[in-house]
Amino acid sequence: LPPDAPSNGNGCFDAGEPLLSGWEFTLNGDCDLQVSVSERQASTDGEGVFRFDRLYPSHVGEGYTICEVKPEGWILTTPQELCRGVHLDEGQSVEVGLAFGNLRIVQLGARTMGYWKTHPDAVTEDMYQALALLPAFQGVDTERELTAIFRHANARKMDNMLRAQLLALTLNVLADIVPPDTWTYVGNIPGASDLFGGNIVTIQEVLDVIEDAYPWTDWSRDQQEAAKDVCDNANNNDNLVSPAP
Repeated sequence: LPPDAPSNGNGCFDAGEPLLSGWEFTLNGDCDLQVSVSERQASTDGEGVFRFDRLYPSHVGEGYTICEVKPEGWILTTPQELCRGVHLDEGQSVEVGLAFGNLRIVQLGARTMGYWKTHPDAVTEDMYQALALLPAFQGVDTERELTAIFRHANARKMDNMLRAQLLALTLNVLADIVPPDTWTYVGNIPGASDLFGGNIVTIQEVLDVIEDAYPWTDWSRDQQEAAKDVCDNANNNDNLVSPAP
């Protein structure tokens, strides 16, 4: 789906979204007969459906715990945890409707705030000129001003931390490491979807929203932190989304 589709990355299965086959799940738990069930395994079929058969009733604790085996390089969009609990009555055959949503992330080699802090020599004159045109970085045209932004970044002043992470993300774009039309998933960061207008947005949209709001005096600390986390995740290649499943 296009990144600006409001249903994209919303944790629900919507028309046009592909089903994943061969996706592994495990089942554990204690049944009412005081027998432990451990590491039963199942995989999704071509319809994206998995099934566990011949289970005893269970009302003990969480009942049966079904967990997704999430491969490396994927983001879980729903539920918030990899495991969900299910109770089963005697003689019951149920479609429990456990929905698990995932996005594949892409590694572009984005460089962290720490990298740019220790490698100011990687910033070219053209990059400095481009920085100076941006509201958050007017006057930042030498290595001294650049490194000062990173040096002043700390959690006590969230606006300073946001500015440093924004600088790192901007440098990743200016260095042609992260294309500005790259998708990033923000739905797992509290408040970020509202701040950026969607669950999946482009890096350019992230930069525009943050720059337009500078110096962020109208933003709460939580909003500043959400924006900082979006930049931080992108700089660490954590939430950059592949357009293909």
